[in-house]
Amino acid sequence: MELTKFLDPRNDIVFKDLFGTTKNEDIVIDFINDIMEYEGDEKIKSVHLLQTAQDPIIAAQKRSNVDVLCESNNGKKIIVEMQIRSQKSYKKRAQYYLASSYATQLSKRESARAEAYHEIYNKLMPVVFIAVADHVLFKGKEDHISRHIILDKKTKEHDLEEFSFAFVELPKFKKEIHELTGVLDRWCYFLKHAEETREDEVADIVGQYPHIQRAYEAVNKFSWTREQLAAYQEEEQRIMDNIDADDTLLEQGRAEGKAEGKAEMVCDMHQDGMPPATIAKYAKLPTEEVARILSEKLDKPC
Repeated sequence: MELTKFLDPRNDIVFKDLFGTTKNEDIVIDFINDIMEYEGDEKIKSVHLLQTAQDPIIAAQKRSNVDVLCESNNGKKIIVEMQIRSQKSYKKRAQYYLASSYATQLSKRESARAEAYHEIYNKLMPVVFIAVADHVLFKGKEDHISRHIILDKKTKEHDLEEFSFAFVELPKFKKEIHELTGVLDRWCYFLKHAEETREDEVADIVGQYPHIQRAYEAVNKFSWTREQLAAYQEEEQRIMDNIDADDTLLEQGRAEGKAEGKAEMVCDMHQDGMPPATIAKYAKLPTEEVARILSEKLDKPC
C-alpha cells in the first residue's frame, strides 16, 4: 500500500482525538447532525464534552467505557463510539450504555425522591447512541447506516422519544470515490479509507463539504506530535496482537474440533466391531493413535 499522510480514524486513539477533544468540537457537531439527519430546531449547534478527553499517550493505557460522551445545546446526551472487534453482545451493550447514561442523569438523592416527586423525572433528557462498527452488526440489513427508535407496534407513532440509536457498519459500505454522493457517503469513505487516501484524492472525496476537509486535517499525521504517533502505533500493535490471538484461538478450536471428530469416528467404528487396523485405515490415523484413543475411552466407554 502506498504510504499516505493520514492516520486511520478507526484507531481508538485517533477516534477519541477526532471526536472527543475541544479543538475538534466543530467536527463532532457536523458528524452528529449528518449521521442523525437533524434539521431545523433539532439541529445541534454546540456540544459540551462530559468527560475530559484523555491525552493520546494516556488513552493508550487507560480506556474509558465509551469513546465520546457529550451534551448538546438542546440537552441531549450523545454517545459516539468506534467498535473495531466483533462482539456477540454488542447490541445489548449499546442499549446498556444508553440506558445507563439516561439513568445516571439523576443524582442518588434525586432518584430516591423521584417516586414521591414525579416532576424530578422531567429533568431527564434524551440520549443518542452513535456507533461506527468495523464489522457487520445486522446481517439481514443491506444498508450500511441504520437508525433505531421506539415506535408503537400498531400505529408506528413515536411516543417514546428519549432513546435513539444510529449504527454505521463500515464493511457494508462499498463505494469508490467516483460513486460518492452526499455527505454520508463521504463520512463513511473517510472513516473506512482515510489511511489509504492519497493527497490528490482528497478534493474529490470532500466535494462541497468543508467539514470533511476538516476531518482529514485532524488525522494528518504531520500535525501530531512524536508522542501522539507513538501512542497511535501502540494502539495499532494492540489491535494486531488481539487479531493474532483471536486467529490462534480459532485455529486451536478447529484443531480440537477435528481431533474430537476423529475420536468419535474411531469410537463408532470400534462399536461396530472393526479391528484397530481397519479403523486406522478408514480414519486415516496411525494404528498407535487409534490405540491411544481407544485406551483413553476405557474410563469413558465409547
